[in-house]
Parts: sequence; C-alpha cells; structure tokens
Amino acid sequence: MARIAGVDLPGDKRVEIALTYIYGIGRSASRRLAQEAGISPEARMRDLSDAEIAALRQALEKAGARVTSIQPAEPGMEDAFFELVRRRGRSG
Repeated sequence: MARIAGVDLPGDKRVEIALTYIYGIGRSASRRLAQEAGISPEARMRDLSDAEIAALRQALEKAGARVTSIQPAEPGMEDAFFELVRRRGRSG
C-alpha cells in the first residue's frame, strides 16, 4: 500500500481511482497526475514500483496540490452549530 500526501492508497484500485482518495483530487486531476508521472491511469497501485510512486509524489508537488485537514472556518464554529441545534429543540 502506497502512502502519498499522508493518505494510504489502496493497492487493489487503479491509479486514477486510488489518487481520488486524496482530499481535493478528482478523476480528471488524477488522470493528469498519472500522465505527468508517466504512469498509465489503468495500472493497479500494487503493481507500481517505488520509482513510479515517487514520480506520482513529484507530479503532485509540481502541480502545487496542498492537502490539508478539514477544519472549521473559525475556532468555536462547532459550538455555535450545536447551540443553534439546541435552541431549535433538535437533538438528533
């Protein structure tokens, strides 16, 4: 199982599908990244060599892709949401 951008990519999936497990990467971007890395989008992740995985990492960095965790826009936003739900009388 390859790990790229902090995400474990499933080995049984094709490259174009596995790359979509990275937040912010869709099908068209995954195909483009595979082509830039010189890898067939139809290849399975488990069949890639270490050099090909490194090429995918480089293509991702070259594209300027940044992977970030999803966080609230402002600190305390979760509390504001739950307060709103409480006021409306909805608990679930």
